[in-house]
Amino acid sequence: MRKTNVIETPTKITVDIKNLQGMLGVGRATAEKVGKEAHAVIKIGRRTLYNVAKIEAYMEGLSKE
Repeated sequence: MRKTNVIETPTKITVDIKNLQGMLGVGRATAEKVGKEAHAVIKIGRRTLYNVAKIEAYMEGLSKE
């Protein structure tokens, strides 16, 4: 299996589940649930990524309630 090249950028458009967990400070199951509820899931082949802008908008909407 080839190693994924990671290029560090100041802001990321998408993140994987590990980074999403870190962003939200929650476990894997909760991170997956938030990603699904925010409609932020992006499937590329076997890889699952999450749209950061949609996650942020979803979380912002939760805090306004």
